[in-house]
Amino acid sequence: MTLRRPVNLVMGGLALGCAVAGLAGWAVQPGPGVGVAAGLALLACLMARLALEVSVLRPADALAARMRARLAGVAPDGAGPGGELAVLAEDLADRLSDADTRAEDAAARDRAGLALDVRRLADVVGAMPLAVIAAGEEHRIVLYDGRAAAALDASGPLAIGQSLFDHFDRDALERALQGMPSNGWQQPAACELPLTGGGRAQAFVHRRGESPGCVISFRPEGVRAAGGRVVHDFAPLPRPGALMATRLRDMPFVTLKTATTGPGPVRDHVLAIAARKQAASGADGMDLLVDPGCPIPEAASRLHGITGGMVHGAPGPDEAVRRLARFAGEAPIVGHNIAFDMAFLRRYARAGGIALGNPVIDLATVAGLAPRAGGTRLDQLAARFGIPVAPGDRHSPAGNARVAAEVWTAMVPLLESRGIVTFADLAGALGPQAGGVSPRDGYPS
Repeated sequence: MTLRRPVNLVMGGLALGCAVAGLAGWAVQPGPGVGVAAGLALLACLMARLALEVSVLRPADALAARMRARLAGVAPDGAGPGGELAVLAEDLADRLSDADTRAEDAAARDRAGLALDVRRLADVVGAMPLAVIAAGEEHRIVLYDGRAAAALDASGPLAIGQSLFDHFDRDALERALQGMPSNGWQQPAACELPLTGGGRAQAFVHRRGESPGCVISFRPEGVRAAGGRVVHDFAPLPRPGALMATRLRDMPFVTLKTATTGPGPVRDHVLAIAARKQAASGADGMDLLVDPGCPIPEAASRLHGITGGMVHGAPGPDEAVRRLARFAGEAPIVGHNIAFDMAFLRRYARAGGIALGNPVIDLATVAGLAPRAGGTRLDQLAARFGIPVAPGDRHSPAGNARVAAEVWTAMVPLLESRGIVTFADLAGALGPQAGGVSPRDGYPS
């Protein structure tokens, strides 16, 4: 029902009432005055009806037509009477859309400004002649430079999200922090910090009041030309319970690939581990040869290009997995047919009492949630997204880890288009067994 129908009913009733009243008055007291009065009343009703038609009804109809046309995606033929109102309505909708766009642009400018400040900080740190490590909440590392990575390599690869206590003696560092005043920036505390990988660092510990974070700087011994590279990520890693609500596009992750002596995770051994960690600030990597403690089969050497002489003096499997656990922190592990690699790694982790309970995401399984033409081998997935795969990458742990990182990054927008936006969405879509993802806090059961 349009607005015109009830108005016509009301105005018709008033006109009919005027006519009936005029006839009744004429019957009671005939005379020209009664007829004129009735005629004027009827004329007033008609004029009011015409005024409503011009000022309200026609513009309302035009606005309704334009709104129906916009909803249908069809442009109206013309504005007609009252078209200005429809134009204003369209203009208001456009202004609201523009306001949303401006708000998004402002947020983007804020993020860009923050990124610029962080880059400037990284430039300053990179130019310093000292090794620098910054940590945030729970002593988790949020920034380090190349000198620090080189100096602490004996205790394992340095990585975002690791604990300072993976590299520095806990008691000594806690004593240095507890002895500092609890208000404002203070003079740094000079102390000697034993390193978990052996040796000691003559360090300065900086802390601002009761802030959970601190900065450690020291002059590394025997390290040259390792500065300049600064790795940072000031966005904290999600806690296990918070991981479920984390957007996939914002989620730090580690891609992983191993080379092994054979296909059996019970009887065979790891020869190499390659991992790539992706966070808001960029990528970091870890490449390790592993001494399996046994002869390497000729078939494995042909496949991976790794010989017994190459792994001589390399860390054993337990130490390699310990370094991987420190490098990965709590970030989800992404890989192609990742269950194969994790079966080897968790065998060593169980034997060595090493925590490696990270959630895992299998690219071959996730590919089923964002189907396109093509298969689910890693090279086929890479081809879907136009990601180059060098001939040597296919059986190279480092090449596989690199390609897997690029494939996962390209998959995320496709998943979002299907309503899979957060880690919880992904876990729900895969189910508790698929990809090794457990609904419980996003961690494997």
